[in-house]
Amino acid sequence: MKKMPKTMPETETEWKSRLSPEQYEVLRAKGTERPFTGKLLKNKDAGQYVCAGCGNVLFSSDTKFDS
Repeated sequence: MKKMPKTMPETETEWKSRLSPEQYEVLRAKGTERPFTGKLLKNKDAGQYVCAGCGNVLFSSDTKFDS
């Protein structure tokens, strides 16, 4: 996992340099990934899921919904 800097980007250029093109589209341009295509779709690994933009923990794998 990539370690996030302590400061948040201030410009869109800084955001683009920090995020992958897909992350930028979802986090900054209000896009979505195509259904059933995400690399974590069938992930069952234990751990914590964090925001790619700020590094904050979003949820733990033990609370992930298994549909």
